[in-house]
Amino acid sequence: LLNRLNFNWDPHAGPGPEKWLKNYQHLKDFKAKYGHVKVPLKYAENKLGSWLKTQITQYRNAKEGRQPCLSEERIRLLEEIGVCWGEKRITTPWEARFEDLIQYKERFGHANVPWQWN
Repeated sequence: LLNRLNFNWDPHAGPGPEKWLKNYQHLKDFKAKYGHVKVPLKYAENKLGSWLKTQITQYRNAKEGRQPCLSEERIRLLEEIGVCWGEKRITTPWEARFEDLIQYKERFGHANVPWQWN
């Protein structure tokens, strides 16, 4: 019965091709209008920034062998119009930052670290 409804048996496949291609076209239109594809996350029109962020996450998943991931075809299409995947931010482990805080307190006598102190 579900097959007759074209049920998607692979939940990791992402949106169907029509929906994905519609968003891809929105991205191409954005590039034509602004000359780049660096869509702000809070871009109000058609949630394009959020969609692009999802594509970047799924690209990274593909490179790390995780699901859901972006297909090679979709990666190619996005790269053709200039999407740069960027580097994944590497965060400092909590323990290392705690050690930094201990050293700061020893040096200054308190743990009220200014916002942009390094």
